[in-house]
Amino acid sequence: MATLVSYDLNGKKLSFANWISNLSPTETPFVSMTGKESINQTLFQWQTDALVAAKADNAQVEGSAAVDDVRASTTVKSNYTQILRKVVKVSDTANVLANYGRGKELQYQMEKAGKEIKRDLEMSLLQNGAAVAGDGSTARTTAGFKALVGTGANGKTPDPDTKAVVVRDTATAGKLVEKDIFDMTYNLYISGSNANIIMFHPKNASFFSSLMETAAGSTGQNRQRMFDGAKDTRFNVYVSTIVDPLGQEYKLIPNRWMKEDEVFFFTPSDWTQMVLRAPERTKLAKDGSYEKWMIEMEVGLRHRNPYASGALKI
Repeated sequence: MATLVSYDLNGKKLSFANWISNLSPTETPFVSMTGKESINQTLFQWQTDALVAAKADNAQVEGSAAVDDVRASTTVKSNYTQILRKVVKVSDTANVLANYGRGKELQYQMEKAGKEIKRDLEMSLLQNGAAVAGDGSTARTTAGFKALVGTGANGKTPDPDTKAVVVRDTATAGKLVEKDIFDMTYNLYISGSNANIIMFHPKNASFFSSLMETAAGSTGQNRQRMFDGAKDTRFNVYVSTIVDPLGQEYKLIPNRWMKEDEVFFFTPSDWTQMVLRAPERTKLAKDGSYEKWMIEMEVGLRHRNPYASGALKI
């Protein structure tokens, strides 16, 4: 008599995990650490100002007449909001089916769309170029981080007061070295910046970890990792903080949504998301056997001072 084996059985139940593993990253460091402010126009503006350059020859003749100084007005800066949108459309049949790992399909897809729009915002704020006013056929776009740092051609015009340059290229094309980092932190110090974050693409993490054991400039003084014999069994190449020669402390934050060839220096309090419309879910008109929902938000980016942050191009 032949043995009945599992291959011959009908009506077998599926062995299906009742959960879903989402493989996509959802962290948005820049959006999470910067502030938010409500506005009521697509165009938003702010003002910057600076003191007259310091002079060592401010010495006056005794009894001389007081001559008024030349005084400049404030400088107006502006940016636009950008509309971000995700649309979810799920058939009525799909929405009532029983599924593993989720309840209603519509709710699950809306949760995914909410995470996606936040990632889109992170990438827009970090990678967008100059602002676009937009029109009936062109989308309005907010200026991104680099477009709001520095002034003049390519942002490389020196600060009129301190002569600091906060948009810089690495000395060697395509290569990041220690001197590039400290040249930037020096210029930020000169400009009076309170920057305390260095944000970079994960591709450059190995460079920062290499700072623990590298030659310091041209002096030939080498830094080396120290291990305490058998007691120290963990090999650690992670660097979380840099203190530059001027005593400025910077926390290192990798961000997968940045461009690989850019490194940003800033403090979160100098950057604000200007929110015209907070994320909102809207049910769209039903004209068939499905439900259609939209998630939409409108937001722009403001930088307090163009010389308070730095952008390094590798």
